[in-house]
Amino acid sequence: MRAMIPFLIANLLLVSGSLAAAPRACAEDAPDDASAAGKSYRDGWWAETGGGNLNQAIDLYEKAAVADGPASVKARALYRKAVVLQRIGKTEDAIRALERLAKDHPLEAALQTDARTRLAEWTAVDLKTSFAEWYRRYQYSPEFQAKIVDLVLKLGATDASVGLAASSEILTIGTPAIPALRQHVESSNAQLRERVVSALLLLGEIPSLEALRRTSGWRSDYRCWMTLRLATAEVRARLSADAKADQPWDQGLVAALDGPLALLTWANDAAPKDMIHPFLSQTVIWDRKGPEPVELRAPLLTIAENKALDYSTREIATYGLLTIHGVDVAL
Repeated sequence: MRAMIPFLIANLLLVSGSLAAAPRACAEDAPDDASAAGKSYRDGWWAETGGGNLNQAIDLYEKAAVADGPASVKARALYRKAVVLQRIGKTEDAIRALERLAKDHPLEAALQTDARTRLAEWTAVDLKTSFAEWYRRYQYSPEFQAKIVDLVLKLGATDASVGLAASSEILTIGTPAIPALRQHVESSNAQLRERVVSALLLLGEIPSLEALRRTSGWRSDYRCWMTLRLATAEVRARLSADAKADQPWDQGLVAALDGPLALLTWANDAAPKDMIHPFLSQTVIWDRKGPEPVELRAPLLTIAENKALDYSTREIATYGLLTIHGVDVAL
C-alpha cells in the first residue's frame, strides 16, 4: 500500500493545482444537508467532537461516505474518517481512506489540498534518524518496483550469465522483490519459472505445491530445503492438502515436512527406488529436535542394507547411522 504514496501525492498535487480557483470549504465544518449522507456525517461529527467515541465516529463517517447524498458531503466524511483513524494510531488505514478520497472525489479541491497536507505529515521521514524506514518505502515505490520487474524478466534469459546476475541482484534486494516474482511462478518460459521458484524459496517464500512439482532447479539447493523445513503450520497444511495421492513426489515432500521419521518411513514403504536419494540428500533427517535416534535406527538400517538401492543412497543412510550413533559392535 505504501507503494501508492508517490502516486497519491502526485494525484493530489495535480488536482489541487488544476482546481486552485475553486471555492474553499472548511473540512472541519459539519454540513447542513438533509440527505442520508449528511445525517450520518453529523452523527459522526457529534460522536467525535461531543461524545468522544472515536470508533463510533469512524463507523458513522464510513456510513456517510457510502450513503446517498452530495459528493462534497461524502468526500468530507472520508476525510474525517482518515483524520480519526490517524488519531487512534491506524495510520495505514488512514492513508487508505485518503486514497479513496483522491480516487472517488477528484473534484473536491479544498479537501484534496487538506488531504495532501495530512499525507505529507503522516509519511514524513527524517533521513538522519529513520533512513531504514525511508528506504523500505522507496523499495516499494513504483519506480523501484519497475526496476525489479525488469530484473525478474531477465531470469528467463537464455544466456545463463544474464539470468544468474539478475538472480543475484534480486536476492540482494530481498523481500521487496517477492510481489514481482509471484507474478511469474506460472510463466510459460520454463527457465524463468525455474529461477523464479528458486528465488522465492531463497527469500523465504514457499509457492504452491504445483509450482514446486513443476520445477526442479531448487531441489539441489540446500537453502531451499531449509526454507521448506521452516515452513509454518499453515503452509505445511496447504502443501499437504494439495498433495496428490498418485504422485510419489508429492507424498515424499509431505513426508519430509512431517519430519525425519515420516520421511524414512516413506522411503522404505512407498517411495520409488530412484526417488529416495534426492530427498535423503537434501533434507536434514538427523534433526536434534526430532525423534530419538533409536526411532531412526531401524528405517536407516533398512535403507543401508537394501542392495536394490544405488550405492549413494545407501551411503547417505549409513552416514545417518553414524551421525545418530546407531552403529554398534554387532553391526
